[in-house]
Amino acid sequence: MRQVFKDNAMKYIESERFIHDYLLTDCGKLVEKLYDFWKDEHCIQASLLLFPGDYVLDDVGKPINGVISMKLDGQPDHRRTILQAVERTKAYAFFYVRTEGKEVHALLESPHGTCEWTLPISRSADVEVLGTARKRIDSVGLNLLWSTNQGRS
Repeated sequence: MRQVFKDNAMKYIESERFIHDYLLTDCGKLVEKLYDFWKDEHCIQASLLLFPGDYVLDDVGKPINGVISMKLDGQPDHRRTILQAVERTKAYAFFYVRTEGKEVHALLESPHGTCEWTLPISRSADVEVLGTARKRIDSVGLNLLWSTNQGRS
């Protein structure tokens, strides 16, 4: 029994799945922060967090080691911009937040899967508020780092 546990633990570490699981926890905390942003601003700016797998050089050649954030413009489809950012940073994963209609969507995508949180926007008295987040695992994504046909589990 002990050997089976040890073998499974090694497979988990070697697969790098623990990185995705760690990001899933952190992005869940970011989703909770969206309620505070909404309360203060009454909107959510489309934005992207990139998690590079290695150092990245910025526009002046200075190395960046850590999460890279960027605001996205008002265009409805950011897929091409995200693809370019993922390629430039050699991102291991990304976290994409946007408002679409009467919902706020937050998406984590890595080679190990996706998680999308959907927060409905509803009217309460004279203000719009964010409702309880619905979470979907491995069903929605941009298919830049993972898809049901090619992802690692």
